[in-house]
Amino acid sequence: MVTKQSTDIYLDANATTCVSPAAADAAMTAMEELFGNPSSSHVTGIRARHLLEGARDLVRSALGAKS
Repeated sequence: MVTKQSTDIYLDANATTCVSPAAADAAMTAMEELFGNPSSSHVTGIRARHLLEGARDLVRSALGAKS
């Protein structure tokens, strides 16, 4: 029996990769302490907005993107 070798590339790391402890800690902190609506004008929302914008800035920097 001859089997054809697959040329597929599996890129679904979300389903197969463990979450780093630092990422898990950051997510838990956000869910427990910074859970406000980032579109709201109250202090909890402002803190959540700051966290969201900081995360976006880090990703932009890592990717070398402008916006």
